[in-house]
Amino acid sequence: MMKRRAYALAVAAAACLLSACDTGIRSSSLVIERIVDPSATTATVHVALSDSPQFTGGYKPYSAAIALGGPAVPILRFDAIAWEPKDGAERARAFWLFVAQDANSTGVIDDFDDLLPAMRVMLVDGEETVVPLITFDPTGSAPSRLFQAVLFDDPPRSYRVFIEDPGVVGGLTPLYLRLGDTADLSIPGNVNYDIPIPSASLASGLSMLTGALNGMLWIDNNQSGALDAGDWISAQPNAAPVLVEFNDAVLWSGQTMP
Repeated sequence: MMKRRAYALAVAAAACLLSACDTGIRSSSLVIERIVDPSATTATVHVALSDSPQFTGGYKPYSAAIALGGPAVPILRFDAIAWEPKDGAERARAFWLFVAQDANSTGVIDDFDDLLPAMRVMLVDGEETVVPLITFDPTGSAPSRLFQAVLFDDPPRSYRVFIEDPGVVGGLTPLYLRLGDTADLSIPGNVNYDIPIPSASLASGLSMLTGALNGMLWIDNNQSGALDAGDWISAQPNAAPVLVEFNDAVLWSGQTMP
């Protein structure tokens, strides 16, 4: 009888320890290997990580100012990114990566600065997530490769992005966010933004502030640098859907440019 009771107590203690472990703080790391400005006009970018896609307000505990153009690889590392799981089984958490330039030299990121859309990144407890490349190109040529002279009271818009094989996204085959003010975004003159996301780890969700009215996403599968035959598309470019607050985009091999 005493042996059975001792065994039961040992099992209960082990279960308690396991439960405590499952509800403990999770921790992960994020490594950004390169941030590239093809125009070589950006001296410094500001990078922040948050569990909220909000550009203003919100707690952004992980941030850094990064000088571009240096040989260092990786260019940035955030270690010990911690979160409390919502339940004992949660091992991963979505965070949002912000990259901006203080274009108006006010010392803070505010109206009239340049920025990329906030990019969703999944972090896994005990693992390191690597972002091979971020492109930050403020050259201003049409269409823009990022959001320039942003107004922070522009409407918030976001995309959940579903890609048949996320591994197709890379430095030579970016995911592009294409926005404009008309449903026909097949005409280059109608495209206000064609923003490249060249890392699969940042291609599952995008959040932005924009007055653009229509949008779609595409993947440059043939590495041509232009939307043409064989590229994966979330919608026909001559019938780009109207942007709403929350948008979904599906890209797969069954829907390509003819």
